[in-house]
Amino acid sequence: MENNCYIEKYDFMCATEKIGDFYVDHGVCGRSFKVILDTDLSNSNGFYDKLFVLQKNNIIDDKGVRFFIEHRVMPKARMNCNELLQEMGFSEYDQYEIFRYNSGACEKDYYWVKFLPNLTFYDVNYKAEAIMSKMGFIIDDLKNRKLC
Repeated sequence: MENNCYIEKYDFMCATEKIGDFYVDHGVCGRSFKVILDTDLSNSNGFYDKLFVLQKNNIIDDKGVRFFIEHRVMPKARMNCNELLQEMGFSEYDQYEIFRYNSGACEKDYYWVKFLPNLTFYDVNYKAEAIMSKMGFIIDDLKNRKLC
């Protein structure tokens, strides 16, 4: 019997800054996820709360990552779900594949996963230019929060 188990590792991003590693473990029992943050998101006046509440000791476990993914993709019960799946080239609903298709980007925040090496924040968020011109402090703040 062939063993198709493997682990993928991608950059976990906030705008243009890498803030951790996003792991996908394709194991015998299916996919599992983990994010290891390399940036301290505490004491941020609420700015990074969306991730901070999911992590413990800078690790977001499988349950937390699944919650994160679930809130970044369309629900299966969405009215035109099948049409959108066809537009994306999918024959069935798979939250992770939809998340991967849109790089985990959401217009409500700056988090995303760099699934392709040349992908940039400007590629995944249509508001990126406006965000970066008004909120460059995000980048400076993240650089100051890096864990060594």
